[in-house]
Amino acid sequence: MKLMPIMLALGILFLFGCTTPSFCSEQYAPVCGSDGKTYSNPCFAQVAGVSVSSQGECAIPTCSDSDSGNNVLEKGTVTSGTTAYADTCSGASVVEYYCAAGGMKSETVACPQNYYCESGVCVQPTCSDSDGGQSSSVKGTTTKAGTTSTDSCRDSSTLIEYYCDSSGNIATKDIQCGTGSACSDGACIESCSSTVETTKYNINKKDTATKGAAIMSDYCVDVERVTDFYCESNTIMNKTTYCPQGYSCHDGACTLPQCSDSDNGKDTSVKGVVSKGRNENTDTCYDLNFVNEYYCENNEVLSERIQCPSKYTCLNGACVPLTNPTCTDDENTVDKLKRGTVTVGTQKQADTCVDNYTVRDYYCTSSSNMAHVDLDCASGYYCNNGACIKEVGCTESDNGQDIHTRGYVQLTGGQPIYDSCYTASSVEEYYCLQSGIGSITVDCGYGHYCQDGACN
Repeated sequence: MKLMPIMLALGILFLFGCTTPSFCSEQYAPVCGSDGKTYSNPCFAQVAGVSVSSQGECAIPTCSDSDSGNNVLEKGTVTSGTTAYADTCSGASVVEYYCAAGGMKSETVACPQNYYCESGVCVQPTCSDSDGGQSSSVKGTTTKAGTTSTDSCRDSSTLIEYYCDSSGNIATKDIQCGTGSACSDGACIESCSSTVETTKYNINKKDTATKGAAIMSDYCVDVERVTDFYCESNTIMNKTTYCPQGYSCHDGACTLPQCSDSDNGKDTSVKGVVSKGRNENTDTCYDLNFVNEYYCENNEVLSERIQCPSKYTCLNGACVPLTNPTCTDDENTVDKLKRGTVTVGTQKQADTCVDNYTVRDYYCTSSSNMAHVDLDCASGYYCNNGACIKEVGCTESDNGQDIHTRGYVQLTGGQPIYDSCYTASSVEEYYCLQSGIGSITVDCGYGHYCQDGACN
């Protein structure tokens, strides 16, 4: 209670500008300021701009040292109040913190001979190797007494390997990387190799890229695109691209189109597929007797209509044997004046014309097989629709299909038939055939018209 008048007076002096220590009483009434210092009385603390934390003198902080003194062989921490300092290194010496005379002190102390400072403590040097020794496949760092040596490449095939020898010192040796390996960034690693290109892709040759157990070969995505494998930065890379115009993908490379035949030629017993570039042609049945057979010749796709053997029929693009076939001929004999048809199972073959004057007549043999014979038509006859027929006498006045002349045709003993206008700009032109009279409608052409059976 006695302090109240004093504090009140000090407050009034402070408010009216009286803040110098000469106005504070010399009475010793110690207080502890918030800065940890002891003041004679609250007035002096007020003048210093420090608030009072407690009455009485501030407690003197005690000093403690975790390594119990000036010990360079043990890293210590000295604590005094709220302040703490840990031992640190200064070159080959230790900055050693310790307690003396109730306070905190520090001193730089050199490490003993054959010791060096590491993390605030003097230690005997030891050799350590991060890759555990002479490991060529791992980039390692060897350390001793603050000296570090890291594995590196002398060239693309030679590794400089650092390690700890039997004496505990850093040693080095050259190691040759093995087959299929190369030195890169301080280690022997599996190298990427290519059978064609090593730095870029090549779509025109089938390539195989290899790295260790990985083996990747170029392949065709489809007939237009190829996926090409190659080496880049010692890594297997791949790229899918379209073949250039006029090329197609075949067996992992873009090449000029090659003709290939799945049945290796004219094999009517197998349904084959002939490919060239983007085009495919598959063997088909022309009818029950003939196969449209595709094949390769001089790198070109060709086809041929081939007749199935006797007692075979065409089914799904190939000739297959018939089951217990019998042979029938609706002519019952060889007759070149009549068109007949021979049937063996499901296979049928009608007589045909080899040329204008030759008939190919099909018939049944005694063993129930189909056979044929070529017969010439007699004089005055010609072949038409698989039979020899008699030629018809015919006269034509304009000697052919002459649209600019009104002509006529006339069979022997018959009436003449005249050319006529089919429309205002076309003519119906009559002409002679071996079998009689034929006609055709012909346009007169631009700027012309038909009049009285002729184009003008």
